Amino acid sequence: MHARYSKGVTLVELMVVIAVIAILAIVAMPSYRELLDRYKVGKAAEDVVSLISNARSGSVKLHRQVAVSFATNEDWCVGANAAATPTGGARAGAATACSCDSPSTCVVDGENLVIPIGKHPGVKLTSVGGNIVFDGLVGATTGLATQAATLESPEGLFTITVNVTPLGQANMTVTEN
Repeated sequence: MHARYSKGVTLVELMVVIAVIAILAIVAMPSYRELLDRYKVGKAAEDVVSLISNARSGSVKLHRQVAVSFATNEDWCVGANAAATPTGGARAGAATACSCDSPSTCVVDGENLVIPIGKHPGVKLTSVGGNIVFDGLVGATTGLATQAATLESPEGLFTITVNVTPLGQANMTVTEN
């Protein structure tokens, strides 16, 4: 008798492999969705913290106030604007809020400091304690109060609160919903 050698796989073997892959994909899908949701809100929060830190350092560098403005809604944005350069020996005035509708109004030390509308789709900026204004001496917030902004992930699984201390330092707190 001659031995028969198979040069491929049978239909049954192929169906078993496909079934195993499908089961593994179904089991892994919720974890992947959660990971992606956490990444999106984390990236948005990192951008907010970076903008706040740059605004604070710009305030100290320029020796002028810098205001960080928040526009909250589905299409949110954050921007910073420095007080105008004083002229003729006058004192520097107060910083004014910038408008995200025209990012050219969000300028600190010649650089646009803005997180534009739509940069982080799906992430919601749900609450803000108001504009943050840094003084030009040491970078402390005016009013010396802790201020916060809260970002919610697209699926609503995570909330990140960006806190700004009275000394102007920004940090994040992650909450799993």
